[in-house]
Parts: sequence; structure tokens; C-alpha cells
Amino acid sequence: MMEKQYSGADVGTLTHLILSLTDLQLLRNAENMYEAIEQEIARMVEHGIITEGESQLVNKRSIAQFYVSDIGMRMLASPKVKREWSFTYLLQEGTMVQGIIDCAFMEDDAWVLVDYKTDHIDDEAAFAEKYNLQLGLYAEAVEQITHTRVKEKWLFALRLQKPLQLV
Repeated sequence: MMEKQYSGADVGTLTHLILSLTDLQLLRNAENMYEAIEQEIARMVEHGIITEGESQLVNKRSIAQFYVSDIGMRMLASPKVKREWSFTYLLQEGTMVQGIIDCAFMEDDAWVLVDYKTDHIDDEAAFAEKYNLQLGLYAEAVEQITHTRVKEKWLFALRLQKPLQLV
């Protein structure tokens, strides 16, 4: 039997899937985040969510680093977290915007948006600029749909294991 060839996009999709299905309560109580991520990925393999081969493709250290970063710890501390939050929003100009917000959480009665990126990054400023419009539209949609302001927008660059705040 031939092994499936995985693209960078496939790895990104797998990484997003794992981030969206990880048991946050387990992570909130974890003494070792890397071991907790390994445990969660093993659970996903056991339940047929991902295959053993797919589990080897993702960078577990990058995923763990998200959860131990300042933005990850803030998300874990939040009582209200939404992951893979899909929406459709009609802009005033009549343009329809559809999207999926990787992660949004409430903090101080406002939303914080986080978008995970698995891109290769050479220039952080250009990278942030590339996604600033997208997250700006997501923030506008969330504010209109929920009637709650978005106070911050973040990218988490998984390859760099680094959060980047957008303005």
C-alpha cells in the first residue's frame, strides 16, 4: 500500500484540527504542556480522528508553545472560548464575508481573536500585514454579530512559535 503524500497545506489543516479539538480543561491542569499535547494527539489517533502517520506530521512542540505563550495562557484562563467559529457577514457595501475564526475568547467583557498560521515566515512585519485585513474583517463581523467589541487581534506563527499582535 502506498503512503499518502502530505503537502504543507495538509499539515496546516491537521495542526488546526488538533488545536480545535484539544481538551482545554486537560491543558488548564497540565503540569507539562508538551506531554499533555502528546496525550491529546494519542487520544485523537485512538478515536480515529487522525491517523498515526498524520500524528507524526504535526509539530507538537509548536502546538505546546502556543498554549504556554502569554496569549495561549490568557485563552486557557478565559471562561468563554470559541474555536473554529464559522460566520457569514454582510458588509455595508453589500459584500458577503465568510470565514472561520481559529480561536476567540472573552477577556474583560471583550473578544480576543487568534489566528494560527503555519506559514514559513521571513519577514514578520510583512507577514502581519498580509493577514491584518483578514483579521480586521473578522473583528468587524464578530463585533456586529455578538454586539461585543474585539479588543485584540493576534496571529500565532507556529513555525516561529511566536505570537504577533495586529493593530
